[in-house]
Amino acid sequence: MKNKLFICLLTTAVFISFMSCENFLFKNWWEEQKTEENSGHGSNNGKVDPVVRWPNDLKAVFGQKLSDIALPCNYPKETKGTFTWTKPNISLSKMRKQTYNMTFTPDDTSHYNVVTKDVEITVIVINMVPIPAGTFMMGSPVSEPERCLDEYLHQVTLSRFLMSEYTVTQELYETVMGENPYHSSEGVEGESETPEQLPANFVNWYDTLAFCNKLSMIMKLTPAYRIPAFNNSTDPADWGKIPIKKEDPNIALWDTVEIVPGSNGYRLPTEAQWEYACRAGTTTAYYTGDVINEYTGWYDYSTAYLDYKILHKVGLLPANPWGLYDMHGNVWELCWDRYDQNYYSNSPANDPMGPSSGINRVIRGGSRNIFHLEAMRSAARYYVFSYQRLYFQGFRLVRL
Repeated sequence: MKNKLFICLLTTAVFISFMSCENFLFKNWWEEQKTEENSGHGSNNGKVDPVVRWPNDLKAVFGQKLSDIALPCNYPKETKGTFTWTKPNISLSKMRKQTYNMTFTPDDTSHYNVVTKDVEITVIVINMVPIPAGTFMMGSPVSEPERCLDEYLHQVTLSRFLMSEYTVTQELYETVMGENPYHSSEGVEGESETPEQLPANFVNWYDTLAFCNKLSMIMKLTPAYRIPAFNNSTDPADWGKIPIKKEDPNIALWDTVEIVPGSNGYRLPTEAQWEYACRAGTTTAYYTGDVINEYTGWYDYSTAYLDYKILHKVGLLPANPWGLYDMHGNVWELCWDRYDQNYYSNSPANDPMGPSSGINRVIRGGSRNIFHLEAMRSAARYYVFSYQRLYFQGFRLVRL
């Protein structure tokens, strides 16, 4: 009986000793198994591999440096350390999918290994179409069906500029801004394989100012907008929260925004730039002629597409003669100009910038949810409040 008790006590003591956290062999084995499960690597140099959560959805804008891309922070259960690129000064090329080598350096290199991994990056290209300088007749003739009185026909001369081939996509918007104002946007059936190529929508005029300057800063360009009420800053981080309600007291401050003289950054098109680019040398109601159909513009032309909350991917219909897509329909496009129904009768003949005062901003081009086709004409003018975020409202970019 005494022998059995002795054996039992001895076995218990050995077991307790083995399970103790102070037991080096057991502790090292447990940490290596944990690391093996999370990182896929063991250790053969006396150190263990760190527990790392590698980024798997990195996006970058063409021309951006690898070192400018925001890398993930550590999570509580992961080893603390720093992510870096092995070649931090490489500019991203126009290939959409690229693979680069990333390094994770633990804070505690005496215990953990430095590890590397190939990480895929989606490269977003912003194609800017050169729009030649020229003179055109802005507005519509009295003979054009369904024209409005604010479309007074007048001659305008514009300097050369660049305009984005497509409206800004949700993918690009989220890459620049870090968020998507409308997360549940849907694409038409059959187009859902790449939903990130839907137009950025539910943005207001103030959203576009912040986006343009942030994108310009990423691309090392001079931002186009400054706000005197915020010490003439061009950094949206200094402007505070973007106004989205009529009652927001910051609206008056944001409305002091000015264009920075000589800036080469991204901006909204003026109303004159938009119509000139849309027409692309044409003088008819649409750049396709005097009529439009389901093969040349996105609108509610069929009961098959009458779902109010459905957008089309950019670039599916033929471009206009100057290579711009979706100028008729899909989403309304915000312009820089304030709206004034009488502005055309006395606006400058050269590079007009719109009225100097007013509470509404111009939108152009019509949208996916309309069935009154006259709203999609090249000369048609509509407007919204600057703070309004509307489902079928987006924008495209201009550079000088």
